[in-house]
Amino acid sequence: AAWVTTATHRVLQREEEDDYQSSYKLFSSTIQDALVAQYDSLQLAMQSCATAISGAKRAQKATFPFVMVPDFEVLAQSVKKQASGAVELLLYSPFVQPYQVNAWTAFSVQTAPEWIEISRS
Repeated sequence: AAWVTTATHRVLQREEEDDYQSSYKLFSSTIQDALVAQYDSLQLAMQSCATAISGAKRAQKATFPFVMVPDFEVLAQSVKKQASGAVELLLYSPFVQPYQVNAWTAFSVQTAPEWIEISRS
């Protein structure tokens, strides 16, 4: 009886270990698939955002950083949806070189009424 109990215990223990390994592989694979899908969604969302900002640059015949992105709130909302929850907040913060600060300040003051009005409508 002791031999049967020990043999049964070892068989069940191996089976439990095999089940654990199978479950671990399955769950790991599922998590990996979800992460890859989320990354792909985020990458596509960021590409569409970059395309929209570049399109605004071309339409305005402007150079960076002197580009006003029209309807940025709409663009940001679209990116958030497209990214499947991977984006909580989207900012447009152009890089301004030290020699561009005065021109950037003037540009910001000049365009502020327009983009503020657009964002309110």
